[in-house]
Amino acid sequence: MTMDLQVVSVTDVLEVKPGFSKIPLEPGVVVFFDGRQCSFDLPTIGQSLEVLRPDGTYHKAVVGVIKEHGHAGRSIYIQGLARHQAPIGSVLYWPATRKPSQPVAPQLVNA
Repeated sequence: MTMDLQVVSVTDVLEVKPGFSKIPLEPGVVVFFDGRQCSFDLPTIGQSLEVLRPDGTYHKAVVGVIKEHGHAGRSIYIQGLARHQAPIGSVLYWPATRKPSQPVAPQLVNA
């Protein structure tokens, strides 16, 4: 059995540090990506995902907050990661939540 994954490329990163603005978040990162890359099948808060860096290393992470930014822009807050752990060009991936469609068996009709 294969697992379908949603995959997006990180286009920007914002590091959240202690006392960052008036946003009540623990240190971590906000990663930005184009939501059209995953057909809007976004992960849910608390769901695990993986961050694959351009150098081939990866980090497991948990989705903290998901935000929409305009037509296709999306961001995910990940607590506990630093900017260098999810740089621009990284790839985020998580299991797809939608089920693939199943073929419908033809029905026999008695005439």
